[in-house]
Amino acid sequence: MRPDAQFDQDGRLTSERYGDVYYSGDGVQETQHVFVGGNDLLERFKATRGTFVIGETGFGTGLNFLAAAQCFARLAPKPARLVFVTTELHPLSAVTLAAAHEQLPADLQPLARELRAALAAKPTTASQRFALLGGRIVLHVLFGDATEALGCHAFAADAWFLDGFSPARNPAMWSFKLLREVANHTATNGTFATYTVAGHVRRSLQDAGFAVDRAPGFAPKREMLQGQRKPFAGHANAVRLATSEHCLPQHVHVHGAGIAGATVANAFAQRGVRVTAVAPHGIASGASGIQAAIVRPRLWRGGNRTPDAEMLGLAFRFTTNWLQGSEHFRQCGALLCAVDAEDSVRMQQRAANAATSDLVSWLEPDEASERASTRIPYGAAWIPAAGTCDLAALTRGLLQHPNIEVRTNTPTESADLTVLATAGTQHDSSLNIQTQRIRGQAIAVTWPLQSDSPPTVLCTSGYYSPPMANGVAWIGSTFDRDDDSCELRPADDQRIRAHFAALPDFAQNLSLAATKHRFAAVRNASADRLPLVGVVPDAAGNQTVASLAHGSRGAVTTPWAAELLVRAACGEPLPLSSDYWQRLVPGRA
Repeated sequence: MRPDAQFDQDGRLTSERYGDVYYSGDGVQETQHVFVGGNDLLERFKATRGTFVIGETGFGTGLNFLAAAQCFARLAPKPARLVFVTTELHPLSAVTLAAAHEQLPADLQPLARELRAALAAKPTTASQRFALLGGRIVLHVLFGDATEALGCHAFAADAWFLDGFSPARNPAMWSFKLLREVANHTATNGTFATYTVAGHVRRSLQDAGFAVDRAPGFAPKREMLQGQRKPFAGHANAVRLATSEHCLPQHVHVHGAGIAGATVANAFAQRGVRVTAVAPHGIASGASGIQAAIVRPRLWRGGNRTPDAEMLGLAFRFTTNWLQGSEHFRQCGALLCAVDAEDSVRMQQRAANAATSDLVSWLEPDEASERASTRIPYGAAWIPAAGTCDLAALTRGLLQHPNIEVRTNTPTESADLTVLATAGTQHDSSLNIQTQRIRGQAIAVTWPLQSDSPPTVLCTSGYYSPPMANGVAWIGSTFDRDDDSCELRPADDQRIRAHFAALPDFAQNLSLAATKHRFAAVRNASADRLPLVGVVPDAAGNQTVASLAHGSRGAVTTPWAAELLVRAACGEPLPLSSDYWQRLVPGRA
């Protein structure tokens, strides 16, 4: 049992850290009065046909969640779903939680047991998702400081439970900074309720954007606060497609069967959604047909965290975790090799950038050479979580899901949601999507028998992927803007090999390696090299989203983009800030 969470002589669970109780008296009745009643949830649940989202500051024992989930399960129509997003800085131990739940009424015990089993099954990392009651209730617990946790997730709640310890005991949970985050994470006309009537809390809620009213409190508390979010301008890239009026998509059309389309299709299929993937030219027919795609983050110079560095770092962390256990991914690490003394200085600055410094370390020449099994004259940035992926096989595997049907022709039946995930430019001009076409060619070589092949990815201005099981190593690639040709060009072989001139021993061995295969494809990229992800501007009012323009980083960004899209479609919190989500909007200037 945690030393700062103990039961007092009256059986109340008390936090010694804050000198306050988790709840007093009849906690269930208090929750039903303050939070369920204060947000008018009984009537709103009855009217919910789609997804209802509740936000909470302070998970504690989970009492508020259990009471709200029970009401939802009892009152909401069967197709409806509840998404409950809560924050917690000091999670209770399993023993303490079980002891607290013993005090709950009998009708809450089954759900309480399911909740404890879910919480015990996964570690308390930055955030966790739990599906309860057969997936009808989805709980997201954001661990850590509430203000920071909300700032790192984009979502829009229909109702808020503001339930930190008292403002006098725990002022951080009632700061204007946090309440402004609450307002920024509230749908237009969304509501809040809280037991406190402290004057500074009421004024902060008003300043944050809520209309605030007093209401009768529970038991000895004479009053409480409740209110509604004032109307505000919506964002260009909606963080939530599933509303309380519209059901979760049951059928999704995905246009494209490369890695962008396959990751989106699989993400929806994993949630039980029926998916039709449209592949006019077949599966992985374009750039996704490469057998050795490099999975590594891009490193930026400078000491400041830039949005692009932050986002692509997020994408890399998500994707390498997502790829764990895949037979198509080899997490062999990557060395980003400096090509001269001046580049060594720049590379060390990149390795130190705060946005990605947890992913990379700088290796001096001797240590880098030992790791690479070849001489690295100027040192290298070492990224142990990086690796290489058979993108073609991964794409095919993702589409082999029972909820996915792959067609070569465009389906005639309608769908609840359409996803654009093609590398081509054949999009309706009204969508205002502009991309640049970039041709790339790679070659496969058989490494000379008299030398050891480097066991890690090597990157200079090109890349080397360690040999696959058949002994073939892939080397890439060219980067030819505004070139739409996919023809194989033997003349490009030398351009590709020349990428490694700064690694003389490696280059010498490479010169002895005969070209066995060539691969060429055209990639689409945006002007700022960030992918186009999110809601597509559509004057006709159709629900269309996109995962486009991943360029040469598709192996890193497409799984992450798919997770963002499926969460937006399901009304669940996106694992990035609202500001960063807006930077991905398709049709941006």
